Amino acid sequence: MKSRVKPEVKAQKVILLAHEHLYGGGTKQTFLLAEALVAKGVQTVLISNAEKTWLGQTIAQNGLPVKTYYSPLIDRAIRPWQELQVLFFIIKVFLKEKPDVVLASGVKLIGLSGVASWLCRVPGRFAIIRGEGAPPGSRTLKMIYLMHRGLALLGVRYITVSEYIRRQMMNGGICRPDRIHTIHDGIPIAEFANRSASLTSDTAPFAEARPPGAFKIGMVGRLVPGKRYDYFIQLMTALCREFPHVYGVLIGEGPDRPHLERLIQASGFTDRIGMAGYCADMPKVYGDLDFTVLFTDYEGCPNSVLESMAAGVPVLASDVCGMGEILESGCNGFLVKHGDVEGATALVRKVIENPAYCQSMSQNARDSVSRHFDASQKLQALASYLLGSNSS
Repeated sequence: MKSRVKPEVKAQKVILLAHEHLYGGGTKQTFLLAEALVAKGVQTVLISNAEKTWLGQTIAQNGLPVKTYYSPLIDRAIRPWQELQVLFFIIKVFLKEKPDVVLASGVKLIGLSGVASWLCRVPGRFAIIRGEGAPPGSRTLKMIYLMHRGLALLGVRYITVSEYIRRQMMNGGICRPDRIHTIHDGIPIAEFANRSASLTSDTAPFAEARPPGAFKIGMVGRLVPGKRYDYFIQLMTALCREFPHVYGVLIGEGPDRPHLERLIQASGFTDRIGMAGYCADMPKVYGDLDFTVLFTDYEGCPNSVLESMAAGVPVLASDVCGMGEILESGCNGFLVKHGDVEGATALVRKVIENPAYCQSMSQNARDSVSRHFDASQKLQALASYLLGSNSS
């Protein structure tokens, strides 16, 4: 298949480092950035573990001219001997490719690439922070910030996807203000603008069983503890008790699935709260939903919220981290305090009982995403920042 991207002019060489454990917003952003760089004529290289996952397969299927180096040793677990092997693997690639710019995402790859790029004297050393990596104030986050301080001394510059994360890192004394920059993530708006198609029974539980007029609520994301799907199940249990036409679906995959299956079983509503697993065609997913929720402990610039807004599906989210930079509660969505399932239930109840309540909100959501979170604008800004700041 030929690539849909045509280079404009020849430019310099950029290496992207990204780890894919489960498909998520960061994975999609890596692919979109690779497209944007190729469109600028930049020689683009990927170091990842993602040969057989969504990222590697999508690069291959689109014929994107990205040179790839894959290693199965790149994963989330911290094993000292394995990390040394990965470090040598990265150094070997850097010495061979001689990049002008390196951009890493993910805590472990940021650390390894920061050291490798310093040893190999790569002119432009960058790390992109899409989430803090641990709950605010936690011991783990303090250790991550300590690592970032060390990398900043090695010349790493930071890009954050929310002003909240930037402020937190500045408060943590990570680096000088001119060495950390905010560029929000963006999504391809047009893909989600027309959500006419519905899910089939193969990809969504109870699609055939849902009666006409059913109100469908979804939560999209990786099934991991920090996403707080347990709050979503509490919300759905309360709503199912009140409204016989309400259905809920968890959309995503991850290690927390067995625990969440037990919670659904305990709710007593296994016929109305289900798990769709991983769904590749997200515009089609939003085409089947009337409302979405994102309960989470910490977040940067969540793609699921932006996608829901672009599709005109009202969204409610926990007011944590940078969420307030996306949602203005009562205008283009709803924000609730972290863990306030009762407050969330009251808001969703109001939506269910008054369908017209969200009509203007849906349009406001579409408008704000189009103005502020269009992928073409954001990725151009990110690519230009990388290419224009390639000296440490």
